[in-house]
Amino acid sequence: MATLPNPRTWTVGELLTGAKLNAELRDNLNFLLSPPTALLWASADQSLTHATWGAISWASEQYDNDGGHSNSTNPSRFTAQTAGWYKLITTGSFNSSTSGTLRGLKFRKNGTTDYGELLDGMASNGVASLITSAVVQLAVNDYVEVLAYQDTGGSLTWNRTIDTTVNYFYIRWMNP
Repeated sequence: MATLPNPRTWTVGELLTGAKLNAELRDNLNFLLSPPTALLWASADQSLTHATWGAISWASEQYDNDGGHSNSTNPSRFTAQTAGWYKLITTGSFNSSTSGTLRGLKFRKNGTTDYGELLDGMASNGVASLITSAVVQLAVNDYVEVLAYQDTGGSLTWNRTIDTTVNYFYIRWMNP
C-alpha cells in the first residue's frame, strides 16, 4: 500500500535533518513520480453471453506497483490499495459477427456503479474494437472491473488480441 504524500508545515528555527528531508521531500517526490499504476492483459479469449454485461478476466500483468490485482483470485478486479482518484482506460475487441448491432465496454465499481459506458454499432465487416475511459474515485478496498457486451443472439468471443493489438486495462492513481 502506497502512502499518500502529506506536505509538512515547517516552523521557524526547526532543525533540518537528513531523516526529515528524506521523509518529507524525497519520499513524497518518489510517490508522485511513481504513483499506483497497473497494466493488465487478458491471457485468453472469453465467450460473452448475448445481451449480458460480462466481466473480463485479466490473468496477466505488465506491471502492478501497488498490488491491486491478482492473477488468480478475482482476476477481473483491480482493488485499490491507495485511496484517491484513478484514471481507467480499456480496449476491447470482438470476433467478427454480422449478427446483432451493438458491442460495448464499461467499468463497474464494487459490482454496482457503472462508469465510462460505451455502446457502439458494429463495423460493416462485423468486427468491433472499442476503447473507453473514466475517472473514478476509489477508497482502499474498492474494486473496479471491465465489462463487455454484445447482442448477436448467441455467444460471441471477446478477443484478447485483434490484428496483433492486445486489449488491456490500464489503471493510474491521479492527484486527488
